[in-house]
Amino acid sequence: MGFCRMCDIYKEASDPKIRDQVKMLIEGMASKERVSDKEYARRLDICGLCDRLSGNTCLACGCFVELRAAGKASHCSKKKW
Repeated sequence: MGFCRMCDIYKEASDPKIRDQVKMLIEGMASKERVSDKEYARRLDICGLCDRLSGNTCLACGCFVELRAAGKASHCSKKKW
């Protein structure tokens, strides 16, 4: 089990409850705080090719990539997006 420094929740990457919680956090973001669906998909595609991705977690910063990729104010710690 690890800790997501960005969203302040404990995680187990394979736990479906955590994936549901991340989804709810994204859906709960105000639309002005979220990127477009196209940008979200672009960011996730970049993360998907990164050697620092482990499951749904970024090993460079410890975040859930789905949650970080959704936020307009968020950025990749490796400066890939």
